[in-house]
Amino acid sequence: MNIDIVQIPLPHSAEAPVDPLYEAYAHVSRAEDIHFYGNDDLVSDAREYFIEDANQKYQRTARWVAFPAGERAPERAVAIAAIDYPVADNTHLAYTWIVTHPEWRSQGIATALLPTIEESLRHSGRTTIQVWSNHSPYRGEDGLEAKSGVGRVNPAEPSARWLTALGYELEQTERHSVLDIPADDDPWWRELRARREKDAATAGALYELVQWQGATPPESREDYARLRERMSVDAPDADLDFEEEKWDEERIADRDARTAEMGRGAIMTAVRHVPSGILVAYSELYWPLERPAGVWQFDTFVHGEHRGHRLGALVKAANLQLLREVNPLSQRIHTWNAGENEHMLAINVELGFAPRSVEGGWQKRVAPPAL
Repeated sequence: MNIDIVQIPLPHSAEAPVDPLYEAYAHVSRAEDIHFYGNDDLVSDAREYFIEDANQKYQRTARWVAFPAGERAPERAVAIAAIDYPVADNTHLAYTWIVTHPEWRSQGIATALLPTIEESLRHSGRTTIQVWSNHSPYRGEDGLEAKSGVGRVNPAEPSARWLTALGYELEQTERHSVLDIPADDDPWWRELRARREKDAATAGALYELVQWQGATPPESREDYARLRERMSVDAPDADLDFEEEKWDEERIADRDARTAEMGRGAIMTAVRHVPSGILVAYSELYWPLERPAGVWQFDTFVHGEHRGHRLGALVKAANLQLLREVNPLSQRIHTWNAGENEHMLAINVELGFAPRSVEGGWQKRVAPPAL
């Protein structure tokens, strides 16, 4: 199939008109999510991608859209590709992916896009390339096992075959789980309240809950930034070549501003260590304000020096109760956990999260370009 590959120009500012190429990019992304997940809970729209790209301070992103030759209508886009280059940290690393519209697969489109991606990567000087791909759960004995020793994918899936052929190794798998939020009169809510009270008693008077909606309060930004830095290296990452992220108050404020610009709701439950006055744990939930049914559980983290007090379970339960108040239209919560993160997986199972899919973390190390 003959295709035209068009790179999306970076926005000059967040106030500029949204380039129609972002509509094309979002069209393919949405089709893929609905095909794989069966809903649009995790979809970003054109403006969200645009806002994300308008600020390149902490991450530089390059995006491409493929069309049938001679066409440019957004609904005719057949594939997309992107590369994320961290800027503030992990400057050896690049994240990349290629997605073909489900109706246009098996026509060599991804293979046709590959040289464009590889050329950009060569000029970037990055030496580690990572790809995260979606897979259906697989329990066959012939499964391709992650190098972490936990989790496997079906080696016959097209994405697994392709990445393996390109020299990528499956370093880690993450379990994608979903909680179908019970109705208000369901006994689950009473059980959740009882669980929270029990966990609060276990934590004791040395710890207190702190909650907020939307932007992080200025007085909590420094603590939150410190926890995010620690989270970036404390979470299980197998042999993925990942270094500590650099977070400060400015980066927290920037992240919060972009979240609001992208039209996303956000709530946070944290735990303050009373004697020191610092935050030592947190759990965060996000959702698109225009599609409030699908909620995303991002980080849940407890500082290593404060583990063993059920703080992780406490912040998750308290945040679920806050979600019920702030977003009563929420129906599902999506979360991802490394297969070897047994403690957090156990908490999610207690709460009722059920596995839905697997995300594979693939990696390839390349030699730096010759000078």
